[in-house]
Amino acid sequence: MPIHAPVARGDRRTSTVKELRADEDEGVKKKREDKIRTITYDPHQLGTWRVFMMFKGTVFLDPIIWWNVIKLGGIAMLSGGLLLALVPSPEKLETKKFHEAVNFIKVFIAFMLGLFLNSCLKRWWMTVTALTDLFLSIKKVVWTLNTCKVDKGVRDRMQKIMLLACYLLECEISSQWITDPSLVYENWNKTCELCASLGLLSARQRRVLETKVNKNNRSVAVWAWVGTLTRQCQGPGISPPMMTRIAADCTEAIEQMKKIKTYATLQIPFMYAHMLACLVQINNILLAIASGLASAVSIGDVLHHGQAILAKEGSMVVHITMVYGSLQTLFLQIVALIIEPLLYQAFLVIAATLCDPFTHETYGLPMLDYIHDLNESLNEMNKFAEEVPPRLDQPDAFVSIDLPEASPRPTGAEAV
Repeated sequence: MPIHAPVARGDRRTSTVKELRADEDEGVKKKREDKIRTITYDPHQLGTWRVFMMFKGTVFLDPIIWWNVIKLGGIAMLSGGLLLALVPSPEKLETKKFHEAVNFIKVFIAFMLGLFLNSCLKRWWMTVTALTDLFLSIKKVVWTLNTCKVDKGVRDRMQKIMLLACYLLECEISSQWITDPSLVYENWNKTCELCASLGLLSARQRRVLETKVNKNNRSVAVWAWVGTLTRQCQGPGISPPMMTRIAADCTEAIEQMKKIKTYATLQIPFMYAHMLACLVQINNILLAIASGLASAVSIGDVLHHGQAILAKEGSMVVHITMVYGSLQTLFLQIVALIIEPLLYQAFLVIAATLCDPFTHETYGLPMLDYIHDLNESLNEMNKFAEEVPPRLDQPDAFVSIDLPEASPRPTGAEAV
């Protein structure tokens, strides 16, 4: 019997089983489409000016970055205000030394941030590769069972347990950073409700998992049930070599699940990541102080030469030239105060997000969507295996097969 999964949850977890079946809810569909568009995009658009019109899913909409810029602006205003208030002639102050100190730290940041970002990107790609290999191994198992004409009941039970393993894996990686035991249990309870509503988990199986298995090993433990069911496989195509193939694909799926959990939980050494984060924040603070002081000097210079112009002292051309130069310096300091910290903070946020590909609300991989797609693919595979026409060379041989209707997916320009 086909196992129909719901759409992905708008937030990482859904509160009730009723919400899991809200396929017709436009708000849920909109969230789901927005989530997918942050992962899938048309790379050809990146070479055009349309990138300036793309906002959803970009790092520049991350509130952490802009709050950081606002706080640095406050530090710059405070340092510049203190200079104007406490120094009699601020225009005479030399701020070049402050910027030299900031430039000294930038050398270390550029090197360390580049290594950190490159390492995080590799880990992200290895995680995605392991996830796709996991789904491919499950498809291989179902394909082999259909090829060998294994009993439909045994095949469906194995498929359900393999899908259950995927949902349990999603539960484990989505709660890996939760420290509150009540929230961990709530997360587990919602996953159990989802799996029970799909017919993947019985009350007895849940009790076994809760009492006999560690909460971090449940997704791998259920593969023991798959191994038990393989001994019940009987069919015209079942032979020792085919049983070996099924066992090899199951072993491959277990290996990929362990890789996913390893990549998601074992991070880059904390000393390195912490030092890099501190350097980025210290650099931004020093830059804010230096920009505030330089801006105060420019403002003092504008006021000094402005008073000279009003008093008609000295050469008017010289004073006007100095005012223009000071205003230009002030403008460049404000631009640098916004752009430089924003870029450093953006790359730091990108690297931190790549370290954890699953749990971020906006940029995390929509694993529930992927499991839903896997379920649809397995159902279609089973349907074809059960209703193969006698002659495959007929052009319209497969037209009459009633396949389960797949969920719509954005294509072409709609996918951007």
